[in-house]
Amino acid sequence: MILPDISFIATRRKKLELTQKELAQAAGVSQSLIAKLEAGKLEPSYLIMQKLISTLDRLEHGKEKTCSSVMSSPIISLQDKETIAKASHLLKSKGISQIAIFRGKQLVGSISESSIINALTGDDGQEISRKGIFNKSIKEIMDPPFPTLPANTPLSSALPLLKTVSALLLTEKEKIVGILTKADVL
Repeated sequence: MILPDISFIATRRKKLELTQKELAQAAGVSQSLIAKLEAGKLEPSYLIMQKLISTLDRLEHGKEKTCSSVMSSPIISLQDKETIAKASHLLKSKGISQIAIFRGKQLVGSISESSIINALTGDDGQEISRKGIFNKSIKEIMDPPFPTLPANTPLSSALPLLKTVSALLLTEKEKIVGILTKADVL
């Protein structure tokens, strides 16, 4: 591991709005050590730098919002045998744009406004009979399941994923406890 310049410690400490004393207490070192390091009067050992960096990482993530702080819960879900008409009605009545789909207790897919619109349009771009589509089961048009993340994941780690998927399901002890969408983040 290549260690960063020592000024990195002071910069991160100040960004977290920590005093030298607070950082020292959290890292289990003396305040005078932090002061000497930041003043350039002492060259830190590898172990001290590693300790300070891991403490700053922990403190940084401890102050950061987690996915659970902005998720929607409980999630709205349907079984894969339900009709597309039921999914469409639920999307509209709840003012949501996607639903997790289960088979029993197992997550098997998702359905969204886009899934239904795509099903309403044939390969040639022509509208297909609405009645025929809406009577079909969700499993015939559902999309892959949403990715899952632990609910305590830092929000900054989830944001890049939301660029490529419409929702993330959040778990605690392998149980789905909420959903995180772009609208939740906004």
